Amino acid sequence: MSGSGSIATSCSNCKTIYKVSDSLIGKYVTCKRCKTKFEIIKSNQNRQYDPTLYPAICNLAVKYQFITPKQLQDAAVVQKALSGTGNPPPLEGLLLTKGMITTEQLEKLQATMKYSEERQLDKKFGDIAIEYGVITKEVFEKALQAQVIAFKEEQICQLLGDILVESGAMTEKQRDAILIEQKRLQDEKEAMIDDIEDDDADVPLAELDLTVSEDKMKAFIQLKKGSEGRITLKQITGLLEENNITHGMVAYDAIRSYMNNHDAHGSPFKIAEGSSPFQGRSAEIKYHFETEYIKSGTVTEDGQIDFKDRGEVPHVNEGDLLAEKTPRVKSESGTDVHGNPAPVKEAKDIKLKGGPGTTVSEDGLKIFSKATGQPKLLFDGKITVMSELKIKGDIGLETGHVEFEGNITVTETIQSGFKVKGGNLQAKEILSSEINTSGDIKVIGGIIGSTIKARGNVTAKYIKGATIQAYGDVTVAKEIIDANIISGGTCSVKTGKLISSEIIAKKGIFVKDIGTEMSNACKLTVGIDIIAELKIKSTEEKIAEKFELIAGLTEKKDAFSLELEETHKKIAALAQIQDKAMQSQRKLNEIIKTLKESGDEEALTKNHSLLEDLEKKVKAADEETNTMFNRQDELNDENDSILAEINAIHEIIHDLNDEKEAIVAWSKQEKAVALVDVGGIVYVGTKIIGPNARTTLPDTVKHSQFREVHNVDSESNREYEIKVFPK
Repeated sequence: MSGSGSIATSCSNCKTIYKVSDSLIGKYVTCKRCKTKFEIIKSNQNRQYDPTLYPAICNLAVKYQFITPKQLQDAAVVQKALSGTGNPPPLEGLLLTKGMITTEQLEKLQATMKYSEERQLDKKFGDIAIEYGVITKEVFEKALQAQVIAFKEEQICQLLGDILVESGAMTEKQRDAILIEQKRLQDEKEAMIDDIEDDDADVPLAELDLTVSEDKMKAFIQLKKGSEGRITLKQITGLLEENNITHGMVAYDAIRSYMNNHDAHGSPFKIAEGSSPFQGRSAEIKYHFETEYIKSGTVTEDGQIDFKDRGEVPHVNEGDLLAEKTPRVKSESGTDVHGNPAPVKEAKDIKLKGGPGTTVSEDGLKIFSKATGQPKLLFDGKITVMSELKIKGDIGLETGHVEFEGNITVTETIQSGFKVKGGNLQAKEILSSEINTSGDIKVIGGIIGSTIKARGNVTAKYIKGATIQAYGDVTVAKEIIDANIISGGTCSVKTGKLISSEIIAKKGIFVKDIGTEMSNACKLTVGIDIIAELKIKSTEEKIAEKFELIAGLTEKKDAFSLELEETHKKIAALAQIQDKAMQSQRKLNEIIKTLKESGDEEALTKNHSLLEDLEKKVKAADEETNTMFNRQDELNDENDSILAEINAIHEIIHDLNDEKEAIVAWSKQEKAVALVDVGGIVYVGTKIIGPNARTTLPDTVKHSQFREVHNVDSESNREYEIKVFPK
């Protein structure tokens, strides 16, 4: 059509290329080859991806699927538009600023490009080393393999020459000689020596001193007091070698200037300077909700618990940002002038962990709420959002056991024999039940004969005959009787009594009265983190179980691998049988053809029979080969399935190790206190145990504190003891 141009387009199905009028843009045409209808689109959308048009680093981004060819083409269009400004950004920089790739991806691309360039040079390095007889081809191949492994595992581009030196396959001098031949290393010392003519051989040498700074990061040379004369490079390098100065020698021009114009007064000259370490930055987490808004409620003067006096409860909606992480910037050690590492404090990383009711962003740097409810930071560092389940009346036969990821509010009693699992729990009373929560438990009345595990605080009016494990504080208004309690915080009965019970509290026990004249003695352990010990032990047992599973799966996988190897051998043997049979078939067919011409019917019949037998053997071999191929596919599928299962278990082990580390970190943060504080009476026979000492009270005592102290009295045989301090 006159007046219109043409464009190249291709079928969206079979990719057949057509040249059509640009007046057809936006219209549909039918492919002559596959009969598919496709739309003619603009040329800049339709053009084929041509890698030769773009920098290698950008093509690498497409190869790694960081971006699509279309995104690269679009970025190139933007770059071309910006070229009118006179200073267009590099294409990879534009991909970064437009958010098409991340900083981490760009760093990986740059590292890969550098690795690729160095690897090409290193292959030539190896060829030279083999040609000179320094190494064998086998050693060269092993070094190349080690280089690949180092890059894959640590993203380190380790030079081949360095690998060969470290393995003892060549000396440093041999390495440097080849690098100089490749013009990858300038031997400055030799260049300097060659550059200086010793015209003043008759002038005596000056005497030099070398000193190293206290941090070993700088080395100085200076004339000895009263010394005069010339200075040579050989003299300087000898002094450096004598004092083991191997790193960071200053530039040749500076050394030459000093040699020609050294200060007659002997001012120090910095001859070497180490590479300073880089102090990174530890990761930080910013929470967008109050993480410690609430304790347990307050105990009033009459011994009641006021659950209303506990602060404002935070509330979030679906999609709200709960927390964000500032990533760690890794520290990098330096190198002192002696070539030794200059250590630096490692920046710590923190894992942002989301629990029920949350979602973590793809980059792992943000956590959002995926539910409406109450946000909470758990003791192991997980963030959860608890929606609420309200149960009017009892948990009993009508409700059955209750398991809910959010908060559970029971207006009446949790009846005997029922199980409850959830986030925070509030109830009027708990009777002989099994309770497991990831948050706090608050009971308006009492806890009687129950088994309770809470990863938060436990608060009640009274506790009788119960077994309780709480990561946080256990706070009781009236009394604890015949109970067994382990607390990762404090155990407090400040207005009531502790009778016939065994209590372990990491941060101490605070109580009005302990025991009675008729009750069994209480056993009180303080300053020991049993909760963390129990959790760590439980986690380690789970990890050991997972490794046992992996061992069993690995054994199964090894058996499959052996069978797969045997299958490969059988397939190879059958292939040889088939090949020989086909050769025999060709020969028999030639013989039969000749016999037909000669008219020898007897021989013809015999060879036909042989050919039939051979065809049966070929058919049988074909069937067996097909069976082997099918079994090979089954084995490969089973192997893949086992590998997937092993990888999944490794992920679980990784999570368990994270959980263990979080418990250890939490335990270290929360300081243990070996203290029993009694406002009223503590009866004779009460046992008090600390981390290093214990005592059984010989008498009844009033208004006292019992503390474990370090005994500095040299006359005592005990390094630690429990001492009584009147209040």
